[in-house]
Amino acid sequence: MLFDIMNQSSMNNPKVDQQIINPAEQNSNNKNTIEDFEKFVSSLKIEGYSEEEISFQKPGKERIPLHAIKLGFKNPGGKTWRDLLSILNDESLEINIRGVDADDTNANRKRLYAINKKLLNAISKEFEVDPPKRFNLYEKDKTKGVGVYRFKFQSKKNDLSTKDYCRKKFSALAKIYQSKPTTDLLEILEIRGKEYSTKGYISEHEKIKAITLK
Repeated sequence: MLFDIMNQSSMNNPKVDQQIINPAEQNSNNKNTIEDFEKFVSSLKIEGYSEEEISFQKPGKERIPLHAIKLGFKNPGGKTWRDLLSILNDESLEINIRGVDADDTNANRKRLYAINKKLLNAISKEFEVDPPKRFNLYEKDKTKGVGVYRFKFQSKKNDLSTKDYCRKKFSALAKIYQSKPTTDLLEILEIRGKEYSTKGYISEHEKIKAITLK
């Protein structure tokens, strides 16, 4: 549940996680509230849990797995869900929304907005916190050019070497493609397969096997 920091009274505020200061107790200081929530988000770890689940975890706490449907995704095999898995499987937690034309870019941007909203709703519900109004879990990556955004939370990629991470990422995408093949996933696998095989992360056999339907 999103809230209006400047107008919400303390009587209407739900219980807030200890790491987040209740905005009603800060004299409605919008800047401080956003900074506190930024710190909370940066401490969270959000990871892929299965083909249809992701998990949320606070430092020192158990992982909380949530199914795509519970998160509000109508179709775990849909583009929005696949975009989220792609973000979580990316070494830098990035997504590039720049499409082949304006319509494609707009569609990518709408899916990014949807991912942001669904993750914020889950964070609000599971950790009993109120995200600041119009808060984004992502920010522009100015070093990567137009259309590239990076998410602010943590993910399992921080615990893996580059080679191990890329192998796991490629394997996860291959499993999704084998169970629910789409032309979009095939294109991603072909691009990453070429990149990872060139870098020596995967073998040529692994690259071909990933895109060959059983």
